[in-house]
Amino acid sequence: MAAVPHVVVITFPFASHAVKLFRLARALAAAAPAATFSFLSTAGSIAQLQEKNQDALEANLRFVEVPDGLTLLPPSSGGAGPAAPPNHMARLGLFLAAAEAGGVGVALETARLAAGGARVTCVVGDAFVWMAAEAAAAVGAPWVPVWTGGPSALLAHLQGDALRDDIGDKGTDARP
Repeated sequence: MAAVPHVVVITFPFASHAVKLFRLARALAAAAPAATFSFLSTAGSIAQLQEKNQDALEANLRFVEVPDGLTLLPPSSGGAGPAAPPNHMARLGLFLAAAEAGGVGVALETARLAAGGARVTCVVGDAFVWMAAEAAAAVGAPWVPVWTGGPSALLAHLQGDALRDDIGDKGTDARP
């Protein structure tokens, strides 16, 4: 008998990425009730999703936290806890640093344990969380990247270097 599929959906926890990937995870879980699904995001992102989605989750879908990097912050100058919460860009940098330092792999292992030891068989990942490709390969699962933005945004990302080469500094000041 084949093992029950365990699909992990991991999101970039900023802007509208989490909402879009969460909708996908819920749709997949509803369409495949015999499979196990784990939705990975940061604690803050999960809390926002839970606040906005008060209805019950599908029985085969669970939340799993990914390290957000906030534990990398130095303690406050008073020594009584962490420093003041960082701004958005700093939080983004901390998340990426934690993810690149193995946080995605740790989260995949946490998802496996939370699913009763069920091996991760597929990782559906927000394309912004490119570290998921390596983490998926490490557990022998395919990585399916998902682009949550529109096609114009994708083209701009794919052609970013060419755009910078063509426009250069000319794009920063439109005055003659």
